[in-house]
Amino acid sequence: MLLVGVFCAPQVSAQGPKIATELRVISIAPILEMPRGDSVVLDTVNPGTRLKVLEQDGPWCLVRTPDDANDWREGWIRGRYVEVIGTRELPPEEQPVELRTSILAFVQASGMWFAASDSFDAITGNSIGLMYGGGAMFGFSNGLFFQGSVERYEETGERVFVSNNQIFELGIRNTIEIMPIQVTAGYRQVSDQNVIGYVGAGAGIYMFKETADFGSPAANVDEQHPSYHVLGGVDYPFLSWLWLGGEGQYTWVPEAIGGEGTSALFDEKDLGGFALRVKLSVGY
Repeated sequence: MLLVGVFCAPQVSAQGPKIATELRVISIAPILEMPRGDSVVLDTVNPGTRLKVLEQDGPWCLVRTPDDANDWREGWIRGRYVEVIGTRELPPEEQPVELRTSILAFVQASGMWFAASDSFDAITGNSIGLMYGGGAMFGFSNGLFFQGSVERYEETGERVFVSNNQIFELGIRNTIEIMPIQVTAGYRQVSDQNVIGYVGAGAGIYMFKETADFGSPAANVDEQHPSYHVLGGVDYPFLSWLWLGGEGQYTWVPEAIGGEGTSALFDEKDLGGFALRVKLSVGY
């Protein structure tokens, strides 16, 4: 017998293309609500259970037990858990199912350990900043995904003067604003487990502003700089449409600062750093 992971695509024989219509479970297997590894588990089925095939999507099959004896009416199972025991010829008008896609919208909160830690600590009193934002992810059932995100950081401190490693506050309110706009491509784990891992890399733009309450406008900064990043994280589905995730990301924004001012005194040139992030996602 051929496993349905191979057989889910139409098979050509002497009689013409055929497709699976009935399966038999060969090992204990989860039944999922959607054809992806991070979906909600509806039930498990035991070896020997016969399943009717309703729909096929790559290595996944939408199935139902012939006698409808279970609480779930229908669910998805991966091909490695079953063998084919019934087939039918595929009519010419029927085409293989295309890659299934998913769309998620998310909000996120990040703690950012700035690479220019001495500069941020001198001006704002803290080398770690909080960022808030959101975005959207477009994924495929083979694990590939693309996403875009926007975050915002704003903190007010004081302009300072550094001499002989001593920091002198000048009593001038100084506000730093950063808005990273980033795009990411990556791979999301295709698995039967509830906790799903993913990795990605991408690029973006860091919009950077630094303004003082008074003083020469020429001393203020309003710039944009290219950024590059790598990230990895995990998601856990509470419901079929709601996920909670954790993520780590490192971002490089080279030569964005350090030309003058406090960052030049500390010889710090990178506006990026390492972020730990919590994400809440909704979608299908």
